Amino acid sequence: MTSNAAASTGNGPGAYQGKVALITGSSRGIGQALALSLARGGASIVINYKKNADLAEKTRADVEQLGGHAITVAAELIPMTAVLLGAPDLGKLISDPAPMQYFVTARGGSGLNTVVSLAIAVAIRWIRPTVAKPLKRSRST
Repeated sequence: MTSNAAASTGNGPGAYQGKVALITGSSRGIGQALALSLARGGASIVINYKKNADLAEKTRADVEQLGGHAITVAAELIPMTAVLLGAPDLGKLISDPAPMQYFVTARGGSGLNTVVSLAIAVAIRWIRPTVAKPLKRSRST
């Protein structure tokens, strides 16, 4: 497809500027291809994954290499959708270096953010680390 054809079908550069795409399974396969395609069009990407953080981080790096914005989120779709729908500013959520911290602080204040941070610290120390580490990673990336 030529660039003129791509632009005329709405898939050219800037076609999705200012849009946010939540793509389940976007760390690999068709979901990853879709994430990269939408990023080329200017969309900010939410990379949802269940198990493979390394693949998700690679997709995030690929999106950013294209000049786009992306976050990785290890979550089930329904709770994550609630976060995205409840975010006061999706652009800030996507571009913030700690998107979950932004969300918790924006919706519940710094006190709630402190409680959540402490809960994650407790989970990392005393609960199964394989469950807690993705929580910590999603708040610091």
